[in-house]
Amino acid sequence: MLKTFLITFLVMLPLDAIWLFSMKNIYDKWLINFERVVNWPAVILVYIFIPLGLFWLVINKHVNDGPTTKALFDAFVYGVCAYAVYDLTNLATLKGWSIPMTVVDIVWGGVLCLTTAYFALMILQKIS
Repeated sequence: MLKTFLITFLVMLPLDAIWLFSMKNIYDKWLINFERVVNWPAVILVYIFIPLGLFWLVINKHVNDGPTTKALFDAFVYGVCAYAVYDLTNLATLKGWSIPMTVVDIVWGGVLCLTTAYFALMILQKIS
């Protein structure tokens, strides 16, 4: 199980980093009204819990099947739900939180988890 989680984690991290770096200018515009700091313990927890949920709720259940349509759909739904909690909470509680940013980020959560599941399940099939 640890191997499966680590593969999920190691696939997700660079995918999200690429997204964040490529979207930096857009996020900077959307977040201009917010004081931003990097809280490294919180960052570490985010990158533990998101892949942990994906591993536990999706990948672990589909590891023997590979990246089926069901597995990828489940991963997409998980990502949408995980990111929606964050973004919609911010939209509900932070003045100036952007609706376009909320929508883009929620869709990204689904795409990120779907893509992570696809590559993680492919890797797991090859090394099994």
